[in-house]
Amino acid sequence: MPGSQSRWRASPARLARLFTGLVLFGAGEGLLVHSALGNSPWSVLAEGAGEQVGVGIGLTTIAISALILLAWIPLGQRVGLGTVANAMVIGLGIDVVLAVLGPASGSLAVRLVEVAVTIVLVGVGSGLYLTARLGAGTRDGLMTGLALKTGRSLRSVRVALELGACALGARTAPARDRAGSRWERARALRAMSPARRPGRPTRPSTRQCDPSRLLLVRLVTPMLA
Repeated sequence: MPGSQSRWRASPARLARLFTGLVLFGAGEGLLVHSALGNSPWSVLAEGAGEQVGVGIGLTTIAISALILLAWIPLGQRVGLGTVANAMVIGLGIDVVLAVLGPASGSLAVRLVEVAVTIVLVGVGSGLYLTARLGAGTRDGLMTGLALKTGRSLRSVRVALELGACALGARTAPARDRAGSRWERARALRAMSPARRPGRPTRPSTRQCDPSRLLLVRLVTPMLA
């Protein structure tokens, strides 16, 4: 179509916008996981699935993105450079942030700041990569494809998808993670000596949905309409 922008060939400015947005998004997701105050719905699913197979949350995020792309085929969604980059960069960003930050902070104030910074990073990052117009992210494409097929609004489809991902991820939690509240587990881990702490002691499992992410749904979804 004359005047339309290619989803695969882009100017340096569009590429910079795309990758800056994805890096910010991935950093925000990693920061939220590091806070141990609850994950975004898709990260709940990724962490739960990753623990079942012994793979890190970032790599599991990439694998889930690849599976979601398969659902694009019957939905007739068009893949672009941004779609592929989204599937790779965000997952890598999560793992890099977790590796750089190391052990989770014991201070609740610091962890709340991490959640607040996450909201800003994910919001700005989403706006940048979406406005690059190099193809929707895997989850955004699934949302728009289902909305077109079902006639439902973008907002209702996205909320349904994210709640479903959150519920499925929480369902995969081992019994030891489902027992007791997050705060009780965190206090118990901090009370133990490092030698006695089970598994990965420095970052409690975060397979609970972060309400701030559901707030972002209402802020970012109108951009896709």
